[in-house]
Amino acid sequence: MRVAPLFPGKDRPLFSPELVRRPRLLDRLLRSPPARLVLLSVKPQMMQQVLASLLPTIRDDALVVSIAAGISAKFIEKGLSPKQCHIIRTMPNTPMLVGEGMVAMAAGAHATRDDLAAARKLFEAAAEVIEVAEDKMDTVTAVPTALDTTRPTTGPEGE
Repeated sequence: MRVAPLFPGKDRPLFSPELVRRPRLLDRLLRSPPARLVLLSVKPQMMQQVLASLLPTIRDDALVVSIAAGISAKFIEKGLSPKQCHIIRTMPNTPMLVGEGMVAMAAGAHATRDDLAAARKLFEAAAEVIEVAEDKMDTVTAVPTALDTTRPTTGPEGE
């Protein structure tokens, strides 16, 4: 199973929670050549199972970009240990769907400046991307709804 290419001429394997429930499909995916870039966009409660499924085939130098609220880079690093994947934790907000978003990202222990640049490319067509320290990411995760200016306001000024 493949997703539409992010870059012309190159397609990417698709990994989703559905694959965890469909072992034959997951097996076919895991037999494909390991990707250098892995985008994890799963519900936080599925992360441990997804990491365990990826561990046998993920490259040591894989760039793993996570969009999972509340899941730290350290948690992902531990789940993929002993591999030393390059983890970038991100948190996009809803206005990204219309090209007006913000994405905060934080580097894990093995991530490089080149890894941050590659992760930035994934999001910058639809969002402004900022780097924050990993210990600030939970705060960033909590803030987007409160600061989302695309939502209608209520009260005297919003009526």
